[in-house]
Amino acid sequence: MGVLGEQQGIDLLLAATPLIVKQIPQFKILIIGSGPLEGKIKKQAFKLGLGRVIKFFGYIEDNLEVKKIIATSAASIALYRPDPYGFTQFT
Repeated sequence: MGVLGEQQGIDLLLAATPLIVKQIPQFKILIIGSGPLEGKIKKQAFKLGLGRVIKFFGYIEDNLEVKKIIATSAASIALYRPDPYGFTQFT
């Protein structure tokens, strides 16, 4: 959820997803947000054959709608690219 940018490290999650799906076949990723890497992330997901695993919602303005989507999930993943000088890990 949020801006799909380089600092979030979502590519790391996508790379790990085929391994996760082998262990947890019902595993799904719901991506809420948009940003400069959205197209690249969608291409990577398609290339990895994750079409049935990942759902892209894009930007959702209505906070209540976001909460409804999150409420259907068992867990959330807070992503960030490790950077000793970055602040994303604290957000």
